[in-house]
Amino acid sequence: RYLPKDERKRLGEFYTPDEVITYILDAVGYKPGADIENDYLLDPACGSGSFLVEATRRLIRRYETKGFNLKDPDMALQTLEGIINHVYGLDINPFACFIAEMNMLFHVVELYGAVRKKYRDFKLSRFNIYSTDSLMPPLTEEQKQRMQLEIIKTTNSRAKYFIEETIKAEGVKGKKFDFVVGNPPYIRTLRW
Repeated sequence: RYLPKDERKRLGEFYTPDEVITYILDAVGYKPGADIENDYLLDPACGSGSFLVEATRRLIRRYETKGFNLKDPDMALQTLEGIINHVYGLDINPFACFIAEMNMLFHVVELYGAVRKKYRDFKLSRFNIYSTDSLMPPLTEEQKQRMQLEIIKTTNSRAKYFIEETIKAEGVKGKKFDFVVGNPPYIRTLRW
C-alpha cells in the first residue's frame, strides 16, 4: 500500500497473501505448538515484513503456550528478546525494510509497555532487518576490513550509517538459519 504500483513492478516486488504466508509457515513447521523459541528464521526478501510479522505472532503464541504471562515484565522482556534475536529479514529496498520494522513494532508494542512498567529505562533494540541484495555473495574478509576502516575514517554520518548497515547485513548473510521462508517466485511465461 505504501509503495507505488509502478515502483513495485520495477523492483519485482509482489506482496504475499496472508493465506500463502500461513500455508508456508505451517508447511515448514514454524508453529506455536513446536519448539520454535530457539530457532532462527530468515526472510531473505522480506518486503514490508508479512512473514516476519506472522512469525512474530507465532513466536508470541509459543511463549504463551509455554505458560508465559506477557503482562509480567520479565516474561515480556524474555519474549521481546526472543523475537529480536531469532527473527531476521533482508530486502533490497530500504523503504520496505523501514516498513517491515514499523510493522514488527506494532506487534510488540504491548510487550514493550509491559517491560517498561518495571524497567523504566528499557530501550527496545532494533529488529534484525537490513537492506541488502540477498542474492549477492557475502563480502570477503578483506572487503569487510576495508569497510571497518572507512567507518573510522569517515566524518559523514550517512556514509557511516550505510557502512554499519552493510556490515550488519553481511553478518546475517553468514548466519545459519533453521527456517528460510519467503514469497514464492511469481514469474510469467515468456513467449518466443
